[in-house]
Amino acid sequence: MPDGLAYVNGDLVPEAGAALPVTDRGTMYGDAVFETMRAYGGRVFRMDAHLARLFASCEALGFRPREPRAVLAEAILNLIERNACPDAYVRLQVSRGCGTGPLPKGEMAPNAVILARPVRGYPARYYRTGMALVTSSVRVLAGGLGAHKTASYLACVTARREAAAGGADEAVLLNEHGRAAECAAANLFAVAGGVLVTPPASEGGLPGVTRAAVLELARRARRAIEERPLPRAELDAASEIFLTNSILELAPACALDERPVGSGRPGEVWRALAAAYREEVRHA
Repeated sequence: MPDGLAYVNGDLVPEAGAALPVTDRGTMYGDAVFETMRAYGGRVFRMDAHLARLFASCEALGFRPREPRAVLAEAILNLIERNACPDAYVRLQVSRGCGTGPLPKGEMAPNAVILARPVRGYPARYYRTGMALVTSSVRVLAGGLGAHKTASYLACVTARREAAAGGADEAVLLNEHGRAAECAAANLFAVAGGVLVTPPASEGGLPGVTRAAVLELARRARRAIEERPLPRAELDAASEIFLTNSILELAPACALDERPVGSGRPGEVWRALAAAYREEVRHA
């Protein structure tokens, strides 16, 4: 049972007893957005980018957090300190508020919840020998709501369950055109013909904060980069595949649908960018 504190609408309460009304729309309809962040030594990496994305998604979906961005930022840092977890997993969720019926009616007071726990990370083998991927039966829509990190997360849960059932670590999600969009809980990069390729958000994936950082690092290193649709056949032929998210950071994928990716070992592009990312975090 969690024994730390949680932030709920301005109050710090024991996480084990934290609660919202049963009519919270995040619970009832997935009518909420969230951010997952990672803190290093008490500093949240690229917190401004995470909060900017959350506020942009709220605006696009027609509501606004009750707390200003600066208040939420201060609340996150305070919670990390109070929970004594300087290296932390942080989750911020903002729902539209409370109300029944699919159509939101009238003004609602949005609900904000923040969790901060010691980061557990992923298995060391992911980075040592690479992750195994499967292609999910779940499809995402190009140009759909995938650009927003919503609490409507059942598609990703289903894809991860498929991966686990197949003895894999993660699942690749294709869009309705059969092109790779993202993974269930990570963005996707491939090295194809010596070029670093990642699908744009218009293909149905999330514009990840870690993804953006990796693109910046690749540009600094003058690597050839293309943000463009990634056909399944090109993904199958990639010499490297790696995944990114805030907690995972960068991790290589060395098998896809039980076939090796490239040499079947973590690749040099991943190694270079993972090292650059660690330096970026260290100096942030």
